[in-house]
Amino acid sequence: MSAKVIAFINFKGGVGKSSNVVNIGACLAHLHRRRVLLVDLDAQCSTTYSLLRPTEFNAIDKKRDPEFPYRPHVTTYQIFHDSFRGTKSFEMESAIKRGVPYDKSRAELIPLLDLLPASIDLMRLEGGIAPHVFQYNIKPSLRKALEPLLNRYDYILIDCPPNIYYIAQAGIYAADYLVVPTNPDYLSISAFNAFCELVKDKTDATTIVRSRFQGCPIAAVTINRYNRIGIAFDTAISELYTKLYDLIDQQVVHPQCIVLDPPIRTDVRMNETVSEHKPVILHRPDSIGAVDYSMLTSAFIKHFEVTLHSPLL
Repeated sequence: MSAKVIAFINFKGGVGKSSNVVNIGACLAHLHRRRVLLVDLDAQCSTTYSLLRPTEFNAIDKKRDPEFPYRPHVTTYQIFHDSFRGTKSFEMESAIKRGVPYDKSRAELIPLLDLLPASIDLMRLEGGIAPHVFQYNIKPSLRKALEPLLNRYDYILIDCPPNIYYIAQAGIYAADYLVVPTNPDYLSISAFNAFCELVKDKTDATTIVRSRFQGCPIAAVTINRYNRIGIAFDTAISELYTKLYDLIDQQVVHPQCIVLDPPIRTDVRMNETVSEHKPVILHRPDSIGAVDYSMLTSAFIKHFEVTLHSPLL
């Protein structure tokens, strides 16, 4: 069975995109025995930092530690650099970090969870790419790089940068479906609506979605940083549902697009996970965040393995 390639993307930052990728990916692999590859396209390297300790990341990141040579050919940066320059330096088998995260003895903690890390050098690529180079070289490069892996994994989850520039568009082109993380507040909900419209416009104008799609592949929304205190959050969620139904009617999103439940509640343990370089189900399996992500991942599996493959009623 070919992997489901799913990109997590929103042009608004701080909406839980990288946290979703890391923690849904970890739950898929650790709790549900799915083979998962996480692909980090964000120059901020949040997914990479969340699963690799500083010394492990220093081994691939430029000028962070003089003891480690810089090896750009083992990050997603090199995929795009090769397509831009016509070189062939990227080494997929060397690039993939298997069984992340690791304990202090380098033992694999989640054997079915792999990572293709990012590099801060990704931010240098955007300004030098001409439109025709993007269309014929950059846009399909990630999909081509991932194609040999499609039978190796059940899921490939892509952490896109918080924009819709060239690298993000390459992530969209590589994906079968898109998930849009958002927060339950006015600005985030407004940005969600604008983002969906922008993706649809980009799709129509530049064919950033592969031709086998009918319409926009935004297939799910996640809600993060939810707080049960007061009614503001619930009011925002109700508005999100209203906007989503309108977008479905307008064929801006996938006809079976849903808001995945439950919302991820605000939890201090989630803030600790990045500095611990572990997903929350390993860091604090009894925490609110671990419970929410466990339930969210079950809903994620049902949606992407069952609902989207069922006929519309």
